[in-house]
Formats: sequence, C-alpha cells, structure tokens
Amino acid sequence: MKKILSIVLVFVFALGFASCGCGTKSNEENKKEPGSTSPSTEGKNNSLIKDGYGTSLDVASDVYVYFDTPDWNMVNEGYTEKIYVPQDKLLAISFDKHKNDTKTVKEANDIGTKELMNNVDSIEGGIKAVNIEKDEIKQITTNYGETIEVYSWEGKIQYMNKSEWAKGYSFIIDGHPFQILTAVIQNESQEKIDELSRIADEVMKSVHKVDKK
Repeated sequence: MKKILSIVLVFVFALGFASCGCGTKSNEENKKEPGSTSPSTEGKNNSLIKDGYGTSLDVASDVYVYFDTPDWNMVNEGYTEKIYVPQDKLLAISFDKHKNDTKTVKEANDIGTKELMNNVDSIEGGIKAVNIEKDEIKQITTNYGETIEVYSWEGKIQYMNKSEWAKGYSFIIDGHPFQILTAVIQNESQEKIDELSRIADEVMKSVHKVDKK
C-alpha cells in the first residue's frame, strides 16, 4: 500500500548520501512560488531563512499550504519526501493528505512522528524514538495574520546510537495533520540548538494556505 503521507525532509548530514545515487538541485530550483497574500516583514532582518525559498504541500485540488525553508540544496525528491543537505541538522515537514478528520494537535504530532520514523528508517539507521521532555498547546499568530493552535514541544530524538536535541510543532489545517520538526543529528552544541530552534519558529510562522491559480 502506498504511503499517504507527503513529507518534506530538510536533512543536514555530511555523510551517507554519496552512495544513494541522488542528484542535487540548485537553490534556484527550491525558490518558492508567490503566495496570494503578503507576509508581515517584522523581524525579517534577523531571520535565518532567506527570502524566496520554501516548499508547498497540496491539501486539495485547489489549495496548498506553503512553508518558508532554509536555502539548503535538495539531494533527493520523491512523492513522500524531499531531502536537502548542509551538515549535522534536520528539518522535517510532514503532512497526511488523506486524513482530514484529525481532532487534536497532539494527535497531529503522533501521526507526524510515526510517519517520519517510517520514512527515514532506511537512512543511516533512521530515527528510533522521539522523546518529548516539555510541551504545551498554544496559539501562534503567523506572518500572514492567521492564528493557529499548535502543539509545541522540545525533547530528544534517538538517532543511531545517539540522543540528540529536537523541537517540534504540530497543527491542523482543514482537518489534515501537519508536523514541523527540527533536530541535531550529530555533534550537538548550544549554537546548533539555538539555530534550529529559531528555524523551527520561523518555518511555523511562515505557514499559510494558498489558492491555486
């Protein structure tokens, strides 16, 4: 049975991709399509995400959800994942297109975590567990003026034989569960944690629906 999850993986791992036979795409190919609304520019001067880069996930024949992402080169793209590379970090955006009756943001996170682990299981040993250490349900106002209820958490992922820092947001749009997850893959440091925490926040605040033209 084909997987019904659409998932975007922004993988920062210096090793392990040389033998996969994946081709790279330039940053120009990852540039976003313009949305139908204009975002707030508040805080953009300090942003870790450059203007013009991002990805979208189709939620219906006439609607997609858009996310700003870092300008990391894509090394693989499939119908269930897109993988980008610099080093030692992970950003994953997951979405279940065919599940449109998700009840809670916590349920959205459970779905996203399960499918993320399934999809990256064959990559360098995969993610064996996601352990949440602190969490909360809160309201976030996006750069587009929309208020979204999110399940926000921090904790650890079990990657190969290591336990590394991770942060996630989960939310629901039109009944569909979404998850944004950032994590350190190796060589954990406070600098990497601070960077990835800010990236998770910026990706979350960039979320918006766009009507297809």
